[in-house]
Formats: sequence, structure tokens, C-alpha cells
Amino acid sequence: MRAGIAGLELPIGEPEHHPDGMVFDRKLPGYWLIEIPDAADWRYPNPLNPMGLSVSEPKWVTTPTLERAAQLGYEPEILEAFVWRDHGRVLVPWYERIRDARTALDIEGDTDALLAREQNKVIYTHTIGMLNSDMHLAGRPGYSPERHHHIVAKSRANIMYRIAKIGEDSGVWPVAVTKDTVLYVSDERDPQLAWPGDQKQFGRGFGNYKPEGSALLSDHLQYLDGKGYRGKSELIAPNEWAASAEGSDS
Repeated sequence: MRAGIAGLELPIGEPEHHPDGMVFDRKLPGYWLIEIPDAADWRYPNPLNPMGLSVSEPKWVTTPTLERAAQLGYEPEILEAFVWRDHGRVLVPWYERIRDARTALDIEGDTDALLAREQNKVIYTHTIGMLNSDMHLAGRPGYSPERHHHIVAKSRANIMYRIAKIGEDSGVWPVAVTKDTVLYVSDERDPQLAWPGDQKQFGRGFGNYKPEGSALLSDHLQYLDGKGYRGKSELIAPNEWAASAEGSDS
């Protein structure tokens, strides 16, 4: 979700209502009511319906979602809209402090730095979540579900773009996608060598893709049945996977 804030225009103040719809403007944060079209390409999730749910009525989507869908060839009719004429990159300074702290704490072999780095991640994710927290912030300064929705949508839109770009460039497409986890099949045991995208986008930095887990296809095939991926908890953590590889080589 970290890359969902960088450069993102977020709503300020009250929205402007267009009950009969309007022409989509990617520069305006907003909610757009659309009819959900069928997936245009089965090789990656429908950006307007990533869970593949049965949708029988119009659905509200945010600007980042509709912008990415448009870039992938989707042009749904807009039936109604709420947009913010007043907007800005209001969380970028905060994001940059979190990013810089994470970079400074990336010290290999330093346990204290690792713990602080993990705490940095907790602060980031909990802060984003708090924007939409009825329990902790409803009615108080900082409560902004619309900003939370745009940040989450932007993060997911970035993932969708990356999946499509990797597929177009390499011919390699994922066998499963769930939220921020993308599962690829490879003959390479090393996750870095198995990564089909640009190596500059793989690593520990902000917005980079990191190995979340690995598994033998023979063991994991049961979760790839086309009925919704349920095998994330069965992936082997990178350090355990690397240790098992060392054991098999000895």
C-alpha cells in the first residue's frame, strides 16, 4: 500500500455531486457509479471487479480504479459521480518521512534496525487504516474514509498495472492474485531469479515487490483450482525456503 500515496491527489473538503454522471476526469478524486463490464483479458483480474464477484447492478469505484481500468481498455458508462474539485497531495510529506526512515533502517544484520523497521511498517499501515476507523476517528479531525478508499484503490491499481506490464513484456502471467500477493510459477528456486519483472522493482525498498513465500507446485497445486486462491498461508517464508534449499544442496 506504500506506493498508493506517492503522487496521489486526495480529496479536500466536500464533493460535488453529478446525479446524471459526467465525463471521467482522472485528475479529480471521486467516486463513479458504473456498470461493471466483463473481464477483457482472462490472464489477469478485471480491474473493476478483481475478486471476480457476480455483479448484477451498478457499482461505485474510485478515480484510481477507473483510471487504471481506462488504461487497460475499459470504458464503462458513468451513471453518477461525486468529485472533489479541491484536492492535493496532502500525505506526501508524511509518506516521505516514513520512506526515508525505512531506507535509513535498512541495515543488514542489525537486529535493532530490523525491529525499528518493522515498527515503521506498523505505524504506516495503522495510520492509513485509522483514516477509515469509525471506532477511533469518526467525527474527529483526520477522519477521512474517502482518502483511505483512494489510497487502497491506488495501491491495487498499481499492482494491476504491474501485472499487465510484466505479462506484456515477458509473456509470464500470474496463476493467482489476492490483494497484494501475486503468485507466479517458475523453474527457478531462488525467488529473485523467479521474479519475471524488472529487477529494479524487486527488493526491500518502498514500492518494490518482495518475496512473500514459496512452495513446490506439486504441493501447492491443490490451491490453484480456479475457485478462489486459498493457499497464501501455506507458502513457505523466504528464510525457511532458503534454509531448505541449503539443506537439499548439502
